[in-house]
Amino acid sequence: MPEISCFFILLVLVAFGLKNKNHKRFIVVSLIGSIQFLLCSTSYLPKIAINSVERKFTPIKLSKIDTSKTYYIYVLGSGVTLDPRLPASMKLTCTSQVRLVERIRICNYLDHVTLVTSAAM
Repeated sequence: MPEISCFFILLVLVAFGLKNKNHKRFIVVSLIGSIQFLLCSTSYLPKIAINSVERKFTPIKLSKIDTSKTYYIYVLGSGVTLDPRLPASMKLTCTSQVRLVERIRICNYLDHVTLVTSAAM
């Protein structure tokens, strides 16, 4: 993340350097910087990308799973708050909680399951 911050600081310095010299370039650099900042600082683009991938997959049908096999269930974090004052369930985002509940549903059905989580959880 520090690389992105340095990039935006450099972009602001370039824009202010161009402010008095070339007004058109200043506007173009400022506009490009503002768009890049909004795209990088909001969750709009990641949500679009994730939703397009997740729509391709259908929910798992537990009746079609062989319960005698060992399965590895991967649960991606999707956000966590590191506030020590909060209980564990409130540190996870809603998306993370939904993924963990689904994982528990699958684990209750299967006999041999290993949980693998991302570093955020």
